[in-house]
Amino acid sequence: MHFAGIIPEDMPPPATADEVSRRFGMDLFTFVDQPALEETSVSAAWTSSGAGGDHLDHASLTYMLLRNPDDREDPVNRSTLPQEDRDIIEAPPEFPLPQWFLDARRIMLYRSLWEAVRTAPRGSQSVKDALLDHIWYALVNRFREERVVGEMPGEVSGMPTVAGLVETSVLVDGVELRGVHHDFDPHVYAIAVEVGDRLLTVVVPREELPYLRLEFVTRAVTSR
Repeated sequence: MHFAGIIPEDMPPPATADEVSRRFGMDLFTFVDQPALEETSVSAAWTSSGAGGDHLDHASLTYMLLRNPDDREDPVNRSTLPQEDRDIIEAPPEFPLPQWFLDARRIMLYRSLWEAVRTAPRGSQSVKDALLDHIWYALVNRFREERVVGEMPGEVSGMPTVAGLVETSVLVDGVELRGVHHDFDPHVYAIAVEVGDRLLTVVVPREELPYLRLEFVTRAVTSR
């Protein structure tokens, strides 16, 4: 693990999910509240059309996953980072760092659902294509050693196709909707649904399924 350069102590934190929602005028989806999950960050992609402003392509939420939420320090909650990386994170910093950076660094010690829940405007893609894109992104970035051949981005071995997507029910905001899922991949489970003017896609490591409730809600924004 290597942190390049010096981060100024007054460097502002990354945008929050609330800020992304306000900027693009779109409410994001998230998991229903559950003890095993804590939202930690958001990643957003957008396109700019000059005078037309910026338009959200998609926004993805990352979570800390606690297999044993009753004891945060239980080893089952720890990530699979090499010990040398753990030592770097747990050692006192060599120079002052922003508190948000220290917090984000410490979160790396725990298991996570990386960019697991994605919200996109409806119409940019079909729900099936959006789910396949999300699956590809997860496999390329989180399962490179197991699934990817060649230099970045590489070719995904056994990449799912539209034929592998099966209709299923998805509970969103307490309403059962018809969506699609892919339940045959050895490394990830994926599910997607159209909800009004938005698409919801979810990709999680298959090994974490026993610890999750696959139910979703529109994420509350603290203020507009």
